Amino acid sequence: MAMHNQMAADMKAMDAKLDLKVAAMDAAGGNAKVDAMATVINEMVSQRKEMMANMTSMQNKMMAHMGEHMGQSGGQAMRQSMALCPMMKGMTR
Repeated sequence: MAMHNQMAADMKAMDAKLDLKVAAMDAAGGNAKVDAMATVINEMVSQRKEMMANMTSMQNKMMAHMGEHMGQSGGQAMRQSMALCPMMKGMTR
């Protein structure tokens, strides 16, 4: 849950940063508007790359965590390990 809250806070900060750049773009005119548009586009690309890196990291952590459960000897031990896992609570087949 803490990871989810941190992710939501990060997204909110990204949105705020982008909102400021878009407001500056909207207020600009002439060549300054083109420069402001480039700033907005560059920020969007940067944020997207950051989100993809975070998603990949989270996926790798989840796969490693699942591997720990799969490493339990015997099917019953694995099921019991998963049933007791806080990350798996609430998930159904």
